[in-house]
Amino acid sequence: MQRPGTRGVEFADTLYFDPYDGRCLGIWKYGVNQSLGDWFIWLQVPLHFGTFWGLGVKILWAVLSLSIPLLCVTGALMYWNRVLRKLRPMRRKQDTRGTAELPSARLF
Repeated sequence: MQRPGTRGVEFADTLYFDPYDGRCLGIWKYGVNQSLGDWFIWLQVPLHFGTFWGLGVKILWAVLSLSIPLLCVTGALMYWNRVLRKLRPMRRKQDTRGTAELPSARLF
């Protein structure tokens, strides 16, 4: 149930009905209930969509949301570099097996 003069899901009230006889069991008003749990539930939608505190919070959410993919990419790069480091000495050993033992051939 939408309150008059408001926009958005965060201001919609929830009505609870008895499924057998249809009488109203209660109304949960978003942002009006006084317990800490009710206030936390009311903040879920505005915090999730970034509609509550303006552009600054939207920018903060955007930066924070990009940090998880960045961690995945850097973790994959670190893993890939570790695998390549193990492969490079194997390639050097394979390359030097076929060549004659010359002092100039062993630069590394």
